[in-house]
Amino acid sequence: MVQSVSRTVKEILLGLAYLNFAFENQLVNESALARFIHKRVEEKTGKPVSRMAVIAAVRRFIVSSKPAVRSTTLTRFLKSFKIHIRTGMIEANFKRTPGVSKLISQTEKKTNWNSGERFYVLGRSQEITVVSNSEYFKKIVSRFDAKDVLSVHGDRAVITISFDPHLAQETFGALDYLTSVFAALGVSIHVVFTTYSENSFVIKEKDVPVVYKTLSQSMHEIDELHEG
Repeated sequence: MVQSVSRTVKEILLGLAYLNFAFENQLVNESALARFIHKRVEEKTGKPVSRMAVIAAVRRFIVSSKPAVRSTTLTRFLKSFKIHIRTGMIEANFKRTPGVSKLISQTEKKTNWNSGERFYVLGRSQEITVVSNSEYFKKIVSRFDAKDVLSVHGDRAVITISFDPHLAQETFGALDYLTSVFAALGVSIHVVFTTYSENSFVIKEKDVPVVYKTLSQSMHEIDELHEG
């Protein structure tokens, strides 16, 4: 059965989740979007489709995209964000072995969090990643068997976003919002981890200024656009 242009366009646009906010607030150039998906529409329908037919289908989709409750909730959630930065960090990746696990556990127990030392451990069945203060952890890395060390990077920083954990229970899309900022700046996220009330992103230290400035400006604009 041949699928209609309208249905095909809807399926394609629903797949472009990163444009949801723009759809709901009607911020999209219909003609440009139609041009972008035109070839894919023809592939899915299996027949030539006029550009005007695609534009019309795009217009119908956007008009029907009304701001959802989730958009309001997400805005409230984003407004609860606070940015924290920690530089001078090291990221080390290891194979998971009994020896590696033991040494990491011993090191973690000696971490003095009150004095500013940090030691974050992320584990999987075959590997372990540690993010810690570089000067503190450099002394430890040399004690691991070289064959168990996958990589060590000493040019890292951690940008942490603290948030209201109660709002987090009923919100989705915030992580997408944050990672889209990094992507737009061309900044790689090397490690990301989430706990009860914080999201942390490990990036190169040199990228901290532009990321901090952009995130701060973005959050300020959210406050201004959605005052109250």
